Amino acid sequence: MVVKSDAMIQYEKSAGELMKNRPKHSNHDIMHLEVRNLVVIAAGLFFVLVVAATMMGY
Repeated sequence: MVVKSDAMIQYEKSAGELMKNRPKHSNHDIMHLEVRNLVVIAAGLFFVLVVAATMMGY
């Protein structure tokens, strides 16, 4: 039989509460979309700059 200290019992209680109360849907997908949008915007800006530079006779 393992005797648990008070600190270990308290940790298990708080971990259980944290898992019970966490949101069902994390915002990981939202962050993923934002990164993808930033990459698309950066690529678009780069394309516009290249076209503008070639039109100026660079």
